[in-house]
Amino acid sequence: MMRAGDLFMRGLEAHGTTHIFGNPGTTENGVLDRLADHPGLDYVTVLHEGVAVAAAAYHALATGRTGIVNVHITPGLGNAIGLMFGALKAEAPVIITAGQQDTRLQHRRPLFHHDMVAMARPVTKWAGEPQSGADVGPMLEKAFAIANTPPFGPVFLSLPVNVLEEEVEDTPMGVARRAVSLASAEAIADCAKLLSNAKAPAIVAGDGAAMPGGPEALRALVEKSGAALFREPLHVHSVFPSSHSNFRGRLPLDAGNIAKVLAPFDTVILIGGQFFEEMWVNPVSPVPDTATIIRLENNAERLRSYFRVDCPMLGDIAPTLSAIAAELDRAIDTQAVSERNAALADGSKTLRQSVADQLNALPDTAPMSPMRAMHEITQGLPKNAVVIEEALTAGLVNVGSGGDAIVGGAMYSSLELGFSFEKPGDLFGGRGGGLGQGMAGALGLQIANPDRRVAALIGDGSGMYAIQSLWTAAHRKLPILFFIFSNREYRVLKHNLDIHRMRFGLDMQKPYPHMDLSDPPLDYSALAQGLGVQARHVTTPDELRTAIEQALTLEAPCLIDIEITGKDQP
Repeated sequence: MMRAGDLFMRGLEAHGTTHIFGNPGTTENGVLDRLADHPGLDYVTVLHEGVAVAAAAYHALATGRTGIVNVHITPGLGNAIGLMFGALKAEAPVIITAGQQDTRLQHRRPLFHHDMVAMARPVTKWAGEPQSGADVGPMLEKAFAIANTPPFGPVFLSLPVNVLEEEVEDTPMGVARRAVSLASAEAIADCAKLLSNAKAPAIVAGDGAAMPGGPEALRALVEKSGAALFREPLHVHSVFPSSHSNFRGRLPLDAGNIAKVLAPFDTVILIGGQFFEEMWVNPVSPVPDTATIIRLENNAERLRSYFRVDCPMLGDIAPTLSAIAAELDRAIDTQAVSERNAALADGSKTLRQSVADQLNALPDTAPMSPMRAMHEITQGLPKNAVVIEEALTAGLVNVGSGGDAIVGGAMYSSLELGFSFEKPGDLFGGRGGGLGQGMAGALGLQIANPDRRVAALIGDGSGMYAIQSLWTAAHRKLPILFFIFSNREYRVLKHNLDIHRMRFGLDMQKPYPHMDLSDPPLDYSALAQGLGVQARHVTTPDELRTAIEQALTLEAPCLIDIEITGKDQP
């Protein structure tokens, strides 16, 4: 016999858990008090529950292991819910646990007690609460299985304090393995035939292509078909080399502009994504009427599209892509493919020259432009750096692909164009739109990559949502480089208000309400130093280059507060 709490800890170890990200609380003592008996479980202390969730989510995304979070009862779970939504959208396999009050007190409405399962259910794949010690083992196994069944995502377990102390049978913990399946032979043959007949193919790759073997299979299919490669506008993983000549940026955020970007193509393959996440209403379909639409997903839920799909395919991404590529070897016109690839290479060269020309034309001002700051960072980082980006407007550039980079046309990031992200694990973004993911996620990424330097590129508005992350970085001596892009405003909100006014025919000359962070300005250097992190404020490219060089000599975190121009400045 053993106690249910000990079985719970052994279950974590059986599933390969190495770290628990948490913020301690009294109802979590059943977990905390057992850590000394499980030295293989490293508890990462954070100062806010949302930070714990994002750190665990990105640790899971980087390692392929299920992230484990331990937060406090009801108010703590409430703090975590915003970034639980981010983990859900990012399809991060995470188990969030929270201590619950003793079940014998529930009828007396004890302090903090609430229905946490009901609270967590809308932002998780599944949520439950064991009612006896005998439930703990099976429910933990269920939590691991659901979190790791496509689409991956967070689950929640409420753990009553008395239930963890009940005596249970000492039973081994099972570890489920998911079978890999191909799409049907008929669907693979149909897809290969459509691609073979295509004159202008395009592929839109989502985060699902980051599964093991997926990026390699995706690259092979792109090159064998001569397809242009696009990504979703918000994505977590880098599933295709940003330096590749077939790379054509990110899709925009409304159906009309998505359709415009895809209009030149007669065959479009959508692979492993949440197509399409729109922000602005447009009555048109995001897929052009003139194109044949193929969609490959590893779960049936994704194939229930609101837009037309001519060739739906259900199967694991990597082996199915490889099977399609093998079929193409026997059928496709290789001369036509070579011509398409050559034309895409010419277009890529022109695109990159356009960005270089824009960079060369920038005035050497203080504060510097966002594009110049991003350039200095890409030049100064180690080539094997892991980058997490939560500074959308600081990175976007207009390359003449259909209008302003925010409003229409394919979107390009100067970060991706200036730094070669070759595979998943090199660049991480955020999904769901919630702020705070980048700074907190950097903790999990650095712990997952002890031999690589993590750089977190964060907007000054975003940084305040997870500023507590700096203390954990200092406490654990994680050598993260935090770059804060300080434009003293919510710049993306100003862009979005411009679009709102334009769409509804409103006055474009009115001031922006409550979107400035300049009175008083945020002093990130002082904030960082107060949380134990070395920091420096810079305004010029020379100062930024020097600050990066000095930061890379440290074996501890460092924050560089980069003052950049705002939306209406040159």
